[in-house]
Amino acid sequence: SSAHTFAKDMIKKHVDAGLTGTGALRFSNGKVKLSESGNTASVTFCRDESKYFNKEVKSGKVHKTKVDEKSYYAFTLI
Repeated sequence: SSAHTFAKDMIKKHVDAGLTGTGALRFSNGKVKLSESGNTASVTFCRDESKYFNKEVKSGKVHKTKVDEKSYYAFTLI
């Protein structure tokens, strides 16, 4: 599924860069909608990264970023 691929790709990206996450990553407004045929579904949700940061695994250095409109995302996965 695209949700599985999305999650797997995000994890690989961070591992390859030597990063982990730290702080609070919040998800809200999750909804699942089935297609009329019932064969597929879409998942929508919002993600708040305003208190979540990348951290270098080796050094422990936290990459804090300014909170702005890029701290908030809306996703639809099919």
